[in-house]
Amino acid sequence: MHLAQALKALRSGKPVLIDRPLAPSHTEAAVIQREATRGNILAMEASSARFLPAVIAAKKKVDAGEIGAVRRITAELSVLHAFDAESRFFNRSLGGGAGLTFGTDCVSLAMHFLGQPQKVSGLWHAAPNGVDMRCEIVLHYDEAEARLSSGLDEEGANHFVIEGAKGAIRIDAPFTGARSVTTFHGFALTPPFGPLPAARGLLGNLLARLPVPGRVIEDHPFSVTGLQFLTMAVMAAIRAGETGAELMPLADSINALRAVNIVLSQPATQRIIKL
Repeated sequence: MHLAQALKALRSGKPVLIDRPLAPSHTEAAVIQREATRGNILAMEASSARFLPAVIAAKKKVDAGEIGAVRRITAELSVLHAFDAESRFFNRSLGGGAGLTFGTDCVSLAMHFLGQPQKVSGLWHAAPNGVDMRCEIVLHYDEAEARLSSGLDEEGANHFVIEGAKGAIRIDAPFTGARSVTTFHGFALTPPFGPLPAARGLLGNLLARLPVPGRVIEDHPFSVTGLQFLTMAVMAAIRAGETGAELMPLADSINALRAVNIVLSQPATQRIIKL
């Protein structure tokens, strides 16, 4: 429905904020982009993570060289959904599957930090009806890579970790609604205290909050859902007569979809192995 509804709004001269993902495919998303460009009207994906104070703080740290050149990004966004062929989450015609439901969030934020990759690879595992139950994507760069995981088969760690030559930054879980950022240097990079948690649950929470030399936790609290930051950015852009918000260009949404589509265009694996 996204393509048809977005085009109807744009052809009526109305700006559009489209729920993520922008469309089921990057080719459909490109049609939205062309129509928005033709009418000089705002069209944007409602992907809120980039606008969160915690994510903005992490981006500033990376850009300032606080952890050195980025070498690797590891991210997961997985939420357990029991298989139900009637559910929207498993309905291909309604944009179901792990890749479109959660994968674009991981890919989009990774591209926000690393730019466009030189190559995309990955694999996926099918639910009983053939929709992707789990999707693993790797973005390859000359001197870095982003290993991204999304799934409907389990509750994931759901954090976003950026590892650099001099340290690491973790946008704490769930990164799509992050309220804190943790920076790691020196001793704090070693297990079990490092940026990739060695344990979950009560033990994981305890290890994450223990005072550790070289580990700094910064809180960025907010009320309600965090969607207000995206909303305010869109409102400001519309009032200024702009065609988009600087933090979330339409081209980035299309490129994230392209990466997911590349992986899902391959045959499914019989058994998923996390990359």
